[in-house]
Amino acid sequence: MLSEKRHIHLRPRLEAAAEMLKGCAVAADVGCDHGRLSCALVQRGICRRVIASDISEASAKKAHELSRLCGLSDSIEIRISSGLDLLKPGDVDGAVLAGMGGELIAELLKQNLPVAHALSRIVMQPMRGIEELRQFLQEGGFHILCDRIVFDAGRYYQIISASHKGCPEPVMCGFPDDVYFIGQKPFQTHEPLLEPLLKQLDKNCRRRIADAEAGGHVPDVLYEKLKKMNTLFKLLEENNREAEGLS
Repeated sequence: MLSEKRHIHLRPRLEAAAEMLKGCAVAADVGCDHGRLSCALVQRGICRRVIASDISEASAKKAHELSRLCGLSDSIEIRISSGLDLLKPGDVDGAVLAGMGGELIAELLKQNLPVAHALSRIVMQPMRGIEELRQFLQEGGFHILCDRIVFDAGRYYQIISASHKGCPEPVMCGFPDDVYFIGQKPFQTHEPLLEPLLKQLDKNCRRRIADAEAGGHVPDVLYEKLKKMNTLFKLLEENNREAEGLS
């Protein structure tokens, strides 16, 4: 069978995104590109049906061809559209926006808030712009369901699942105000890659400060970020000690 010959394997960042969609019967794969994630969701029984969309006609054609080769044409609908444009509340119960910038993800959700608010789960895998995305989610009344850190092809990715339904979680004790480059949930769930990610963020911040000092002016925002980073390292140490005490 064709579906058996074309079994879809996903890269770690998309593998994590697929796992976060468990429990969604019908999902929208926004910016589906070649359709690999859409096909994997149906192949693995994670979703019964997927509406895959991309603004690129060429990508939509490739996604359509892949779904045909996998024997999934009846379960995957391909649309040429931007974001959630062609969706109405209730069309899908979950959505994934992966492989694009965080600012773009936020903008696509803003453009159709009624649909975004109706979703039980929105899975987001930004390539950059994580701070802008987190700020949008917080200010927009979304609450974080899951917050994963994945290492893929030499870099760290933060993958977020959120919903507008229910109440946002209270800020955990000790977590600094206005921190958007990392979420509080990885501290609560003891994400194994939290510490190496924090170390990389700290290294990048210190390098930017050194470069700015060489130029004669360091923006206050960099010093503020470094201060918050130090607070997060202390919080991580406290969490690790608590976890060791419970083991």
